[in-house]
Formats: sequence, C-alpha cells, structure tokens
Amino acid sequence: MKKFLCILLILSAGAAYANPGVSGAFTDVGTARPSAMGGAFTAVADDSNAVFYNPAGIVLSDYKDFSFLHFRQKGIIPYNYASFIYPINKMRGCGAGMIISGDEIFDEKTFFLSYAENFGWVHRMLSGFSLGANLKFLFAGYGDKNTSGGEERIKGSAWGIGLDLSSMWQVNENIRAGVMLRDSFSWLSWKNQYETYSEGIPLTSSFGVSYRMPEFMISGEIADLGIIKIGIEKTFFTHLDLRGGYTQVLDTESYKEYFVGFGLSRFVFGPDRSMSASLDFSYGFERLDNTFKIQAGFRFK
Repeated sequence: MKKFLCILLILSAGAAYANPGVSGAFTDVGTARPSAMGGAFTAVADDSNAVFYNPAGIVLSDYKDFSFLHFRQKGIIPYNYASFIYPINKMRGCGAGMIISGDEIFDEKTFFLSYAENFGWVHRMLSGFSLGANLKFLFAGYGDKNTSGGEERIKGSAWGIGLDLSSMWQVNENIRAGVMLRDSFSWLSWKNQYETYSEGIPLTSSFGVSYRMPEFMISGEIADLGIIKIGIEKTFFTHLDLRGGYTQVLDTESYKEYFVGFGLSRFVFGPDRSMSASLDFSYGFERLDNTFKIQAGFRFK
C-alpha cells in the first residue's frame, strides 16, 4: 500500500506540467463500471471501457470485449455509448467506439479508433509498459431539429478530429499506473449562417494508480490537477462485484460526489464455454442531479 501511495504522489506531481483545460463541447460523462468507482479507471482499463478511459489497457485484456450503454444525462439528455476491443496478442491490440448524445437543440457524435502497443519487444524490461492512442472523429449540430425559433433561429454544425494519448505500466502483479491525455491534439470547425470559425478542445489529463488482489481492487487518480477520484471493487460469490467511488473537486466551488454500483459478470456460455456476459449498474449522488446507468457487455475468446 505504501508503494501505491508513493506512485500516486509522483504522478500527481507530474500533472503540474499538463494543461488542466476547461470542459466544453464533447465532454463525456462516463460509463457504468467506471462511474461506480468514482471515475478512477485510468489505471484499471481492463475491459472495453479502455477505449475511452485508457486505450493502452487494451493489451491487458485476454478477451475480445463489447459493451453498450444508454441512459439520460441528469434524466434529460439521451446518451448512447458502445465500444469494442480486440487484443491481437499480448503485444498489441485495437478497438473502436462511439458516443452519440444530445437532443433536438444540440447533438454530438464521437467515433473512436483505438490502438495499443506493449513495448516488451523492444526490451524485456519494458514488457509491462504499453502506449495507446485514440483517433477521434467529431460531429455536432444545433438548431436544425428545433424549430421553436422560426426561420431566424441560429443553426449550424461542426466537424473535427481529436487525438488521445495514454500509457499503462504494470509495475508488478498487483500494481498498475496509468496516464491519459485526452484531446492532446484537436481541431474543430464550426459553421452557421453567419460565420465559420475553428477552435481546439482543451486538453484534459488523468494520472492514476490501482492496487489489485484476487477479489479486491482499489484505484485512485488525479484529474486536471484539481479533481481527486477514488474507487473500490470487491468480488463476492464469483459473479457479484460491489463498487463504490468518491470524487472531490478542489477549486473555488469545491464539492464532493459519491457513487455506488454493482456488476453481475462472468456468466459463461457458448461453444467450449468461451463466451461470457455481464451487466453493470451505477448510481451517482452528483452535484446537479443523481444519475443511474446500466451497461451490458459480452466477452469472447
């Protein structure tokens, strides 16, 4: 545990060199299992959620994994997520995903192409170190579907690209450390009937550490130099995972959020019992409104 805390402290100090950014367009609100752990998933990323949280983790999975999610943000705005990872071997893997959210006023679409590489082929000392990247295609629209403003309403669209960079370090059989730089490069072009302009999406960063035992895991991370996230996961009776999470925002409007959830997983079926299904649930006691999420997943060899 001391080693866990030391690594987290070192990574948080390194975060001082990252641009904290300001959340804006194409800000994502998380999926069920990571949300139940307070979002502390950068150093976990061992399933299809790795596409969004840390693509370098794709090579840590022994399975092809697909999951999808639908819920309403704050009970209002539809949010749809799907992702798939394909570990080619222990050295490399790829994945894809999409996030579609919004309503008749404003909608966003993000499509991911992911790749991960383990650097054990360079030197055996690097066998626990992997790098990952997401190439993202971004689309948005506003005003077209909402006719309440009449013909004088502002309506337009946007398109662009983004690049996420990440790393994962398997320190030993119990400890992992992860780094995620979301939108390390981005370009977005907006156009309406009055003007055309372009801008970037601010860089956001996450630095985390996880500590695992056979049926227990704790993870922690620091995001954007001002957000602390802590999550736990405990397995009972092989198929039941109970989770809890805590998030604290350290700024002028400091606040805390709490999360709980559970997963029903490792239900094996199919030829040679090579497939399994899972359901993950999360409930967040959040600042503006509480949020409930359900996510379904399938794994196969």
